[in-house]
Amino acid sequence: MTDAKLDNLERLHNATSRKPWAVTHVDDDGIERFSITSDRLSTVCILDEDEPFDFDEDLRDEIAGNFAFIAAAHAAFPKLIAEVRRLRSSDSAIMVTAVR
Repeated sequence: MTDAKLDNLERLHNATSRKPWAVTHVDDDGIERFSITSDRLSTVCILDEDEPFDFDEDLRDEIAGNFAFIAAAHAAFPKLIAEVRRLRSSDSAIMVTAVR
């Protein structure tokens, strides 16, 4: 991945809510709603059933997993970018030392 792509991903992340994201699941008389929120007033993403009981158990588990991954990735992303940059910097220093 190029530095330009890392920079772009970092810009995209920096445009998101700084607060931690949480996944919620509500079943309201058979109509399910999955959402990711950054606080009680700010919704990041919502997925509602069109009709009651549209989400079977396998689909419900997949949706819950996708939403949990998105929220966890949002939290981990800054540390991952920092680690990639640190490792690249370390590799560069090692290469310069080896060449000398």
